[in-house]
Amino acid sequence: MRQITNSLWLTVKKPMTTEAKPPNILIYSSRNVLVYQRLSHLLANALEPDCYVVYPFEEKCHSDAWIDNTCLLVVDSFAPNEEFDLSEYVLNRRGLCLSLDSSPPGFAVGESYEIQLDGTNWIRHGTPSGGVLIQPSPQSKDLTSITAVLDKGFGLKCQNEHSKAAVIPSKTAAFLVAQPRDEKLILERLSRSQNRLQLGATTVQFTPLDMSNVTDDFLPVVYGRQPDKFNSGDYFQKLKTSSIGRVVLYSDVMDSTHWLVEMNSLLPHGVVVVTRRQLRARGRSGNVWVSPEGCVTFSLRTQFSLQSELGKHLPLIQHLTALALVAAIKQLPGCKDLKLGLKWPNDIYYDGKQKIGGVLVTTSIAGSEVTAAIGCGLNLDNRRPTTCLNRIIEDDADNAQCLSMETLLAVTFNEFERLLNMLHSGAIERFLDLYHRNWLHSGVQVRVRQDSLSATTAARVLSLDQHGFLLVRKEDGSIVSVHPDGNSFDMLNGLIVPK
Repeated sequence: MRQITNSLWLTVKKPMTTEAKPPNILIYSSRNVLVYQRLSHLLANALEPDCYVVYPFEEKCHSDAWIDNTCLLVVDSFAPNEEFDLSEYVLNRRGLCLSLDSSPPGFAVGESYEIQLDGTNWIRHGTPSGGVLIQPSPQSKDLTSITAVLDKGFGLKCQNEHSKAAVIPSKTAAFLVAQPRDEKLILERLSRSQNRLQLGATTVQFTPLDMSNVTDDFLPVVYGRQPDKFNSGDYFQKLKTSSIGRVVLYSDVMDSTHWLVEMNSLLPHGVVVVTRRQLRARGRSGNVWVSPEGCVTFSLRTQFSLQSELGKHLPLIQHLTALALVAAIKQLPGCKDLKLGLKWPNDIYYDGKQKIGGVLVTTSIAGSEVTAAIGCGLNLDNRRPTTCLNRIIEDDADNAQCLSMETLLAVTFNEFERLLNMLHSGAIERFLDLYHRNWLHSGVQVRVRQDSLSATTAARVLSLDQHGFLLVRKEDGSIVSVHPDGNSFDMLNGLIVPK
């Protein structure tokens, strides 16, 4: 092993498989919650906010797509792991790994040398493939900061004095935003339960009092006054719907918009929950993260009969929401030719490369009635780590004005209700034609497998079918419907399976 040196350390970065999303950092904690929390805390104190998404490794390790979009794996120990071969990741897949275990890694690596960063000695192991493993030297004890090794060892964006001030905000009270008639109707509806919703362990209390004591088990919803950061006059001036978005629950910062519309039957069809920041934003496959400043996030509750035309084509509800956003934006003055597109099944992309939004839909069926909780997030104003809608408008639109949150929400709900009525009327082909004009996949070659264990075969994307699945033509000329295999990255990588 080479000697300790204080010379400039050449950093390494792993090439990502996609530009579209913030890179992942995976934490392997042997499913120990306390270990995961400790490592998450170290990362949060070191990394630049809003530039990376941190996930438990154990949830993602079975997917090549997730591993390939991982810029760093953080492990607490070299304990044997039946789910994942660390040596395979570092030696053969050019993986970058930070271990807080100072013991030998248990597999042969290439050149190793020791280096000192901010008073801590680290050992850097490099492999011929380009993989890197960095671990503390046996003499380094009680690590309280990993900023220097993340910055100089792996080239990650770390906090400076300015970003240290950007702490995760505290939750705020919600406000009932509605015009007088709609406010009266919902309060009458809620009076059956003393203006209170019980959502699991959390009490949601509607009150005329200005309350700020928000906790994990108590959320006040203030009515009779307007929030400071939501312009209800501008919003209702642009809103043209009969039901969608007529009642809004708005909060500057909340855990998640989705649970409010997902869990309680007293909230009416069309109610929307809106926030500027979510502390426990939800995505597909149970992913949870902190949504950054500048995002517009909302969840919408809609109800309809299982025997309706939409009920008979239920998966289309997910495509409806993403299409409503893109179509509404393109209808604005100067925005017709913006390069916004739909990535099947649930994402919104700019120029086919950069993700700026996504949709999550959960449904429940009681008797013959369907309740769909539709969550959506769109990057409106945050220009990192990829891009945002207002920057796209500034750069590409023809003399168009940047959008406020209120304008974006109002025009989206207008288009959502129009498309919802289109589907309820049975105009499925008309809806699909509009969808295909805005999606990214016509003629794209993908790989199809019969089941999770079989080999893949080539196929070419044709269109959506009437249930929202993909129609593809296989090499033998046969046409089949397929659905995603559960991985949000896999569509562009051509990893899909038949339904």
